[in-house]
Amino acid sequence: MDAPLILPVKYKIPSPREHYILREEAMNKLEEAISHRLTIVKAGAGSGKTTLLSILIKRKKLKHPTWITMDSGMNQVFLFWNYVFQGLKDEIEGQLDGMKESFEGSIQKEILENMLPIFACKLSQKEEHYLILDDFQYITDPYLLKTLQIFLHNIPDQMHVVILSREL
Repeated sequence: MDAPLILPVKYKIPSPREHYILREEAMNKLEEAISHRLTIVKAGAGSGKTTLLSILIKRKKLKHPTWITMDSGMNQVFLFWNYVFQGLKDEIEGQLDGMKESFEGSIQKEILENMLPIFACKLSQKEEHYLILDDFQYITDPYLLKTLQIFLHNIPDQMHVVILSREL
């Protein structure tokens, strides 16, 4: 089976607009929140979630941010995890042990559930890393959400997942 098409544009960290309004209180809260392993930012469309986080990444010069912008097509478990795997592959380079091929094809759900803790544990534990899942409101598949929960339960302390969504 062919590997799913991965669109590089999905990994682009959005640039803040030229004349944005900086909300210091919100920025301070977000800066504190992203020190945790999971941060969820929920607000309406156009409220500035994406802008706020992209400014924070730039201002604080956060190392190793992996930004993935979701869309309705990514509400498929294997496509979603292929994007995450591709985005984080530099964090586990040299430790792949055949995992890359598994994420590129369709695997049984039980195998995926067993692989996710291994994948999470292989993430770098030396430096802080940020996985940003933008427009997460498109992700509604119950099984995909279950696999994300498995992944989050096993990530190292240096891994920070930030979910930006209009709804949960």
